[in-house]
Amino acid sequence: MRTAIYARYSSVNQREASIADQVEVCTRYVDKQGWAIVGTYTDRAGRKAGLTLSIGLMLIGTALMVVTPGYATIGIAAPKGRLSPAAEKFWQCAKEAVSAKRSVYVA
Repeated sequence: MRTAIYARYSSVNQREASIADQVEVCTRYVDKQGWAIVGTYTDRAGRKAGLTLSIGLMLIGTALMVVTPGYATIGIAAPKGRLSPAAEKFWQCAKEAVSAKRSVYVA
């Protein structure tokens, strides 16, 4: 099995050795299990920095989807379908059901 190790400060009172200790304990456990370590991530900045980064990346992706012109604007040069064919079919059925005042059940 492949594993990744994530170590972080859990309080403001911890020091650099705390993260090293977490990585060492996890490495010993992984070795004992016979697994392979594919990566180690240490979060020295704390949870706020990681959360801010992930929200920022989501914001960039969302903004790109908003500003990307659609087929009605630029025609064939537009990105090919933002939804998968299955999702497109589902939404088409849902629109038809709403217009015909029928219920839609998803299993």
